[in-house]
Amino acid sequence: MWVTEDLVPRPRDIYDITKLAAEELCALFAHEASLPVICLRVARFFPERPEIVAVHRLCRGVDLRDATTAHLLALDHRTMPFGVFNISARPPFDENEVEELLVNAPDVIRRYYPAVDHVFAARQWQLPPTIDSVYVIDRAERALDYRPVRNFDAYLG
Repeated sequence: MWVTEDLVPRPRDIYDITKLAAEELCALFAHEASLPVICLRVARFFPERPEIVAVHRLCRGVDLRDATTAHLLALDHRTMPFGVFNISARPPFDENEVEELLVNAPDVIRRYYPAVDHVFAARQWQLPPTIDSVYVIDRAERALDYRPVRNFDAYLG
């Protein structure tokens, strides 16, 4: 799934439901009070096993420092009436690769990172067989000038 801010959400749990309700309340408040509100949909950034963090940096994770930068950038855009933005590491993938990522993620990853098998093997990690969603940050890049620097390649060093 190519996850943009325009994708119609399908809440799976109480966290998702309350997050979406909060965004709707923020939109209403921004409109009725004419005050700027920016909602950030921040990807995974909590501590996990290094192999999991690496895989998430490909598609739906972010370094805490990049997430912090996104919050500071949002503060710099106080004239924006309302906005919702995905905040994640920059995925290397293209939207036309979504189906292939679902059935054969290693081949797609290798296209962008030819040495990935060697790097993962040296760390005794496995490439994910499938990637089911990719968080897209194009809108945050355009509107907030968000530029994450700790993406997949930086994480691997």
